[in-house]
Amino acid sequence: APTEKPYNDVEISDWFAGYFYEAQQKNIFTTKNTQNIYPAHTLTRGDLAQMMYKYSQFTNKSEYFDVLEISGNTSALPENIPEISQDSWDGVTLDQDILPLFRKGEIVTFSGKINAGSGNADTVSIIVTNSSGKSSKFSGDSRDGRFDIPVFFQEEGSVQIGILKGKSGSYITYEGQVFSSPTKNTEPLPENTSGEISHFSAKHELGRVRLDWTLKNPENSDRGNSVFHVQFRQNEVVKNIFVNTSAQKNPENSVLVPVSIFNNFSTGEIQIFIRGAKIGNSSLDLKSKFSAISKVKISAFERFTETVSDDIEITSASYEYNNTITVKGRTKKSSVAVGKGYVLTTGEDLFEKNLTLSEISGKNTQKFILNFTPRKRDFYVVEISEKDGRALAVLPIAPQGMFPVIPNEFDKKEETLTKISTLDALRRINQFRKKYNRGVLNSDAVISELALIRAEDMKKRNYFSHTTPAGKTVNDFRSDLGVTVPLSENIAIHHQSGLDATYSLEFSPTHRKNLLDENISRVGIGLEEKEDGEIILVQLFAGEKISELVLENLQGEISEKIQKKHKTPAFYTETSVLKKMTQQWANIMATQKTAKFKYDSGEDWDDLLKNYKIQRSSNVFIGSFPSQESLQNFITHEAEKFSEIYSPQKKTFALSLAVSDEGILFLCMVGEE
Repeated sequence: APTEKPYNDVEISDWFAGYFYEAQQKNIFTTKNTQNIYPAHTLTRGDLAQMMYKYSQFTNKSEYFDVLEISGNTSALPENIPEISQDSWDGVTLDQDILPLFRKGEIVTFSGKINAGSGNADTVSIIVTNSSGKSSKFSGDSRDGRFDIPVFFQEEGSVQIGILKGKSGSYITYEGQVFSSPTKNTEPLPENTSGEISHFSAKHELGRVRLDWTLKNPENSDRGNSVFHVQFRQNEVVKNIFVNTSAQKNPENSVLVPVSIFNNFSTGEIQIFIRGAKIGNSSLDLKSKFSAISKVKISAFERFTETVSDDIEITSASYEYNNTITVKGRTKKSSVAVGKGYVLTTGEDLFEKNLTLSEISGKNTQKFILNFTPRKRDFYVVEISEKDGRALAVLPIAPQGMFPVIPNEFDKKEETLTKISTLDALRRINQFRKKYNRGVLNSDAVISELALIRAEDMKKRNYFSHTTPAGKTVNDFRSDLGVTVPLSENIAIHHQSGLDATYSLEFSPTHRKNLLDENISRVGIGLEEKEDGEIILVQLFAGEKISELVLENLQGEISEKIQKKHKTPAFYTETSVLKKMTQQWANIMATQKTAKFKYDSGEDWDDLLKNYKIQRSSNVFIGSFPSQESLQNFITHEAEKFSEIYSPQKKTFALSLAVSDEGILFLCMVGEE
């Protein structure tokens, strides 16, 4: 395979000296030669940490106290910037130590608990006051004594940080500093690998890239620490960060890189290079023992773009500082009725939320608001749906500072407008299900025919909805084609290929639920191209067909399960008379499509008892179930509702099932003395 052109190297002394440029400007260090840097005067840990933080672009501040042990007064931070410690106050305990040096525009989450015995409080507040006296208050609810409060540092300069328990009373204050990060331009690193880095890898972690590397034999090295220069490169786009670690304490190093560093990268691959230099402890010698460089390739992040229907307008979508997600909008047409809101987490949890609705005076349209309080600071996807289930808007929502991207191809755009086949769309669905350990779906010819009919109908009558202009859904039509099981439906419309529409469905929370349903086994796909080039995609999902053999086996399983649970000495078995009677009534319910004891068309349960000469005192249970799974769950967890049928007084019983044209199961059970 052809090798890539090597980059021009940069001398270690150049990039290392550049790293300490600010320190030199402040006369903290003076450079005597290219190999050694000597301290001009005592450097405190506070000075050092602040200087390093300006040159760092990662968020894990816990490593700043393990870098560059320098001779002199290193044991304490300056009095005017004390560390915000875990035991910060007898009323509040934080989960972590916080160095009060913050980047402008950064959000820092203060997490902790209210100490037992310090008095109850519903809230904890963080108050930030800048040098001009302007204060900002960030409050959070205390749940079971715990709190997580994101604090936003907006203005550069010195600040006072106050931690307040409750709405009034005493609080503790700290001095802090907010500053801007300078831009660093560094020449490309070379490609060859050498030195003491034995392992280097990169992987995606929730809107960030995690870099991990291991040093060879750190226990044999001189006491000291290391500075690493990490470079990200794609064609002419180059970004650099500098990482500080304590090499002698832990050979394994890692850092989380904020995804904002990838803003100017495009879809494809990013090359990552790393170079390290060891630093002496006593005289700040630049140890030239290694200049280690390694390389790894990762896929570029794909931005997940929002999708909003022309029928509505999203006026605002935010992840507030009080840790609440708020989405506001309005409908543009009086014919559009907003239904529910849905929130999807990165852990695949789906939350359904009621929306706050209000009419817009004089316009016969609606305003809507969705509020959701996340359990943790994370990336979320919010969907606003119409009453019939159609997704009106799918929005990526992320806290400030966390770029709303996803590391896979949920929203990948096809480069061409090539029309694809339903086979390509099926392959994409099964690839998606395989990723989440779901079974493969088989294409069903009859269901596919119905999916195509739905797509053609939306094109012909110029609508896009799960409900036709006449108010019918797909389950109103399936009996015409002999489909006997309920169908779930996904629909999408897109300006590119049908495969592109398939991608867009995968990150809609409600459509995603259908795609990953464990109870489906068959799918039908219909694609139809409109005159303007838009592609209408219809996906119909179904479980297994309910045949006579399936019904017979299901009846046997239920009968066995019930007998094990309600077995009594007097309990015998079903009789042919009771079996015929229960089967006849189950068939009647399936025809009528509802479970009753009397119908307007004349069928009456009492008349059936008389025809079979059965005592009226016999106990009976009837019910309807949308699927085999729901029936099995009912028998397992709700069996006490028909326990009278199996009381010691009953000698015989019967159980029968029937299925309607819509695939609804109807159960009839009788116990007789």
